[in-house]
Amino acid sequence: MKLADLLIPQDKANHAIDGALVYLVVAALGRFFHVHGHREIALTAALIVGVLKEVWDGYQTKKAIDAGFAPTHTADPFDAIATFAGALAMYAAGEV
Repeated sequence: MKLADLLIPQDKANHAIDGALVYLVVAALGRFFHVHGHREIALTAALIVGVLKEVWDGYQTKKAIDAGFAPTHTADPFDAIATFAGALAMYAAGEV
């Protein structure tokens, strides 16, 4: 097994970073405004953002195909999972 086989694909790594950032921003705002359960709200927000991004990608793919173009990006449920995983890592670390 090569090291390259163990690496996370760039797209999934980007989604994980995005999920972590969504979590950190929402959790920080929740903490600043003394919102009860701000960490769980931030985790939920990251999940929603990840799913909505993939719904948007699916819509854009259909729109491109209907217009006769090749889609540049397709919806991938694993992208939403990667987004949530980044947020979950921040949650598990006890951040914010």
